[in-house]
Amino acid sequence: VGYAHLEAYDHYSCEDRFTGAAEAAGEAGVSLRDFRAMATAERDAAAEVEAALRSPDRPSAVVINGRDAAVSWLHHALRLGLRVPGDLSI
Repeated sequence: VGYAHLEAYDHYSCEDRFTGAAEAAGEAGVSLRDFRAMATAERDAAAEVEAALRSPDRPSAVVINGRDAAVSWLHHALRLGLRVPGDLSI
């Protein structure tokens, strides 16, 4: 499972959301991969999103903070022929 967003907000709530997702994942016995370091604009993050989705250990699910980031992950997953949901849950 991964956690992602595209915007580089410097607001306490972003860290709180990640911490909450990481704690919930840990309680469920699942590790949470951090994809928050991605670029701030969709076109800049495209290569990173696609690399994550092409990776042999790609996440089966991604918790995403923000509509634009979710649309980006969905777009790239479908473009790569992944089924959402099925191969990837967003």
